Amino acid sequence: MNKDMLKYYLSVRGFSMYESVIFINTLLDTIKETLVREESLKLHGFGTFDVIRREAHNWINPKTRELTTIDSFKYVSFKAGASLKRRVNQGAKAMNDEQIQDC
Repeated sequence: MNKDMLKYYLSVRGFSMYESVIFINTLLDTIKETLVREESLKLHGFGTFDVIRREAHNWINPKTRELTTIDSFKYVSFKAGASLKRRVNQGAKAMNDEQIQDC
């Protein structure tokens, strides 16, 4: 459990401890399950999670010059949305202004 997220929902949003824990766990479980199914997940105002498959390929170790095969694998990619980028670049002031507008 992310304690910062929990504090946010307890203090700023006024949820109870139980409601906060249920909400955060449900959100994280949904993200995990969607990615396991290899589906793209868009969170409006936050960003997009994708599962990318990297095919098997050969690689030469620069130190030993040995040719090695790297097996195919999947990894999670995240692309921040415009709103998140703006908040990060403008700092805490922008976040507080948007919270006031959201109410």
